[in-house]
Amino acid sequence: MNMNSNVIDSSTGNNAANEAFLAQFKLDTGWNYSDAVDEAATIQRENRVFGTRRNGQVRVKETADQKFQRETGWSFGDAMDMAAETQREHRIFGRRHLN
Repeated sequence: MNMNSNVIDSSTGNNAANEAFLAQFKLDTGWNYSDAVDEAATIQRENRVFGTRRNGQVRVKETADQKFQRETGWSFGDAMDMAAETQREHRIFGRRHLN
């Protein structure tokens, strides 16, 4: 389905497609299309006046250790242990490359 076909356009006379879109929108979201547009406009206006809000959610600052674990799946301590072990093995056995 073309993205432009989702736009409500009463000037084209394509009422069946518009009605189908509106019915599907209400089924998917639980909102009337006009109510959703009004709410989006209200929120945009409030954000412009008051700044973007997080709906009462307080974001806790993530520590460097938490960020590292989220991004890599490793705890920082485990990564440091692995790095030290790898460095020790390289020192004892040398760097061997498999070609």
